[in-house]
Amino acid sequence: MRASSRRPALSESKKHYGRGTGSGGRQLSTLRLRVVETEMTSKAEASRTTLTRSQSLIPAGFGASWSDDAGSLGNLVGQALSSSVDQIADHDPGVRSGLDPEDVHQFRVGIRRLRSDLRTFAPLLKPRLQRHLARELRWLGGTVGPVRDGDVLAQRLDHDISRLRRVDPDDEAILLSRLTQENQAAREAMLEELESHRYDTLRQTLRAVAELPPVRSKRVPIFVQPANEIAAAFVKAPWEALTDGVQTLGPTPGDAALHQVRILVKRSRYAAEAVGGAVVGAAEFAVALAGIQTVLGDHHDTVVAEAWLSDAVRDSPEVSRLVYDLIFRQRSRRARSSAKWPAAWERASAPELRAWLSELPGQEQHLLS
Repeated sequence: MRASSRRPALSESKKHYGRGTGSGGRQLSTLRLRVVETEMTSKAEASRTTLTRSQSLIPAGFGASWSDDAGSLGNLVGQALSSSVDQIADHDPGVRSGLDPEDVHQFRVGIRRLRSDLRTFAPLLKPRLQRHLARELRWLGGTVGPVRDGDVLAQRLDHDISRLRRVDPDDEAILLSRLTQENQAAREAMLEELESHRYDTLRQTLRAVAELPPVRSKRVPIFVQPANEIAAAFVKAPWEALTDGVQTLGPTPGDAALHQVRILVKRSRYAAEAVGGAVVGAAEFAVALAGIQTVLGDHHDTVVAEAWLSDAVRDSPEVSRLVYDLIFRQRSRRARSSAKWPAAWERASAPELRAWLSELPGQEQHLLS
């Protein structure tokens, strides 16, 4: 009989927020900002959250030449940044309430997307503010990361234990109790940070950035240019970093090396998605990169799970039989992921899939001139 305290499995759905573009997308001058007001009654209770939207306006005197043009690079950048900021704001209430682990997942994805957007469009943005936001988003991601990692681990162990032929209920209870306690501690630490002045200040800054991207004054002429003529250049650097990373891999790459490639894949994918509405072929390229990300993500999850299990058995040797069975499953799954990833890379790196990227007429140099 299974232990009754086991947490329910996480949702398998993977929502990917699209980037609105063209006449159907939101004009930067009509972007709506989400204002999240949360009242926490206690750490043990679910939070009550009211989510409202307020109209945001371009400050008088700024000039709306690029913000009024749906096809401009400025509008594309505004859409990318506001989409990521919106994703963070949308899932803030659910992260606090803890009712659905998918909120923590999407909150973390929003943080990663925004960090990627700021990196992708860094040549256009004010460097001091860009660096500040990168630092603060890295901090925020670090507060949410342990909670998300714990959710993923709980889902994995629940799945794997349910497929073992024989499980001692006492061993299962000991193992899952340890994980539950760790996850609860991570959640309490996260909630404390989300109630901090630092997070409140960051949210206010993100709202301002979503309303009006902090473009460098000398880059304003680039902002008015048609996005479909120049946006592809912003994918070139992350793609070249990814190909360099893959080329350094040997015939049997280690776990750490594959994890680094996974990070580079995400950066390239998010950059392609950010410009996908303006660049023909970029969206399809991003889908192919997502395939690599999934394979390497599964690989990394097994590494994390095995490390946690190894720590657990050192502290509780009485659960060694169960732990060794679970570690065996992690290694089997990791071997399958290692075998799958070269084919996924071959599909994503096919020349015909990135012809639009190889035909850039030196635009990246123009961006930095």
